[in-house]
Amino acid sequence: MRLRTALVIAAVALGLMAPAAHAGDPIMPLSQVKPGMRCTAYTVIRGTEITSFDAEVMDVVEQRPYAPSILVRVSGPAVADGGVAAGFSGSPIYCKDDQGTARNIGAIAEVVGDYGNDLALATPIEEILREPVDPPPGRARVRAAAARGAPVTPLTVAGLSRPVERALVATARRGPRPIFAAPKAPAPSEPFVPLRPGSSVSVGFSSGDIWVGGIGTVAYVDGTSAWVFGHPFEGVGRRSLLMQEAYVHTVVGNPDPSLGSYKLAAPGRDIGTITNDGLSAVAGTMGILPRRTELEVTARDPQLARSETTRADVADESAVDLPSGYSPLAFVGPLAVADAAARVLRAVPARESGALCARIELLGQPEPLRFCNRYVVQAGGGVGGGMADDLASAIASIDAAEYAPLAVERVEADLDVHRGARQAYMLGASMPRSVRRGSTVPVSLRARIVRGGLRRFDFRLRVPRGLEPGSHVLTLEGADTDEGGELGGELGGIVIFDEDGEEAERPARSFAELRAQIDQIARWDGVTARFAGGGGGRVRAYLDPDVRIGGSIKLRLRVRR
Repeated sequence: MRLRTALVIAAVALGLMAPAAHAGDPIMPLSQVKPGMRCTAYTVIRGTEITSFDAEVMDVVEQRPYAPSILVRVSGPAVADGGVAAGFSGSPIYCKDDQGTARNIGAIAEVVGDYGNDLALATPIEEILREPVDPPPGRARVRAAAARGAPVTPLTVAGLSRPVERALVATARRGPRPIFAAPKAPAPSEPFVPLRPGSSVSVGFSSGDIWVGGIGTVAYVDGTSAWVFGHPFEGVGRRSLLMQEAYVHTVVGNPDPSLGSYKLAAPGRDIGTITNDGLSAVAGTMGILPRRTELEVTARDPQLARSETTRADVADESAVDLPSGYSPLAFVGPLAVADAAARVLRAVPARESGALCARIELLGQPEPLRFCNRYVVQAGGGVGGGMADDLASAIASIDAAEYAPLAVERVEADLDVHRGARQAYMLGASMPRSVRRGSTVPVSLRARIVRGGLRRFDFRLRVPRGLEPGSHVLTLEGADTDEGGELGGELGGIVIFDEDGEEAERPARSFAELRAQIDQIARWDGVTARFAGGGGGRVRAYLDPDVRIGGSIKLRLRVRR
């Protein structure tokens, strides 16, 4: 299992990094920071190598609602194309004191909005270091950083197929948090070097085949402790996320502040744990990794006998009470499923069919949670969105459970994806018109395959024993295709978490209730039979293993004793 002993990880990781651990640099109190100071800031603009640029102190302002900020103007080759970019957050600024000693005065946190992005607000170093690396347990100090006017940290996703990547980025534009898609970071060729002020860093949800994280810069390091960003990630207090290296492919320069520059960067290898998501900085420890959930998604294309498997480690925050209100798995798991469905076919056809079976293992619970569903679309968007939506519903039920903090050890999702809509529509049916209560009678159903020929489906139907004798109307009703639409529409529920949205059901207060909620995700998509008249009811009549049958027809019959 993935839940490896923290002491083993610590022994190995700290043994590698201890000789080169960076001692804390001298700092300059805000009271000594004056307008006109000419200073040097540090960040990464390509690869992992730290570079410098100029930063002139313009003023100390009460811009932010919870602390003063330092207004700086940046210049130099590193920022010539687009100024301060997303991903520069945490870039430390060093100014010399009266004795000529370079001291850390704070870290860049956000741009002001000028054309060229040359003006930025920096968080004073005293405010950054006020955020403890090991915060006390309890409720988060704020529900959401955006509610207090703090910058929103974009997410970067690497490793996705192009259709899902485009849909995800476009969907995120409707929400409060931008999402960037980037090429994956190259595999590291050298041993890990401990982070330093100016290093590129990621606050990570996942690693493996799909990487999700927020890219920023290290503001301060003291031994194995690191403070990054100079603003919140989500501003929810105690955390248990991945601290990751980050690789910068390049800086996409855009002087227009309405569009903004950003680092085209991707998370790299896991190097530690993010433990505090505070208002003035994010803090964590190098060397010890957080508890993680194993995610494995296997997608098959039966027509070409081809399969692909996606594996990822996802940070598990159940032990710190899901401070964001949702687990990282709620984002990464459905995203991996949607991506696998597109990747295995190398396309997203307008007409598509598939099946998903999910298996979720909980820590300390011997019985896994399971559900299976089939999907058919014929209006674009593919089946991956519906699959993602169902897995998201299952994880949301686990996140919302009230009877215990539930740690998910492993999630397995197996899916088959087919080109074309495996769907038929009823045209008519025949059966004996006089039947006996409690008997089993043959039914022959005529249907047309979507964009295909005619087909007959034969099955046997049991006549309910409780039917009143006399004339009845039998309704045979099938399941139509799933709603189509753009893939981004289905991904909306993954990337946009609306706290004001209505809750689907009461949170589970026992494992039995949780299992019942997961069981309800599974849908019967076969033909049902309903007898109109005394003693009748709706029963499951027929399920074809390959084709979903839609539409409805009515038959008149006489019931005998």
